[in-house]
Amino acid sequence: VTDLRFFSMLFDQNTSESNFIWGDKFISHETGAAVTRKDDPEFSRVVNWVINSLFYGEKEGITKDPSRCLNYTILPESAADLEYLKAVYCVGNYGEIFYGDPYNRGANRINHG
Repeated sequence: VTDLRFFSMLFDQNTSESNFIWGDKFISHETGAAVTRKDDPEFSRVVNWVINSLFYGEKEGITKDPSRCLNYTILPESAADLEYLKAVYCVGNYGEIFYGDPYNRGANRINHG
């Protein structure tokens, strides 16, 4: 049950609207986005690029490939030197992680949401 369905169910059970305060924001405990700290911009960029590589992998048909999921022999000196497609090779693309048709997933639809 999602938070919105639970909220709707509660509203349906209570006929009086005075039990609720309506606003223009929906707060949920469900993950809606990756959140990073603002005092570490390099880490934020890494998270952003990993997520974008998962989307790119799905769009281009790149899938999980354990033979290409290799550890670095020498660690990159900066975030720009990371091979972000390793995220796809090691865990799969966005569609493999979050199952379903990419054009019928709801709010996180690739290129449509």
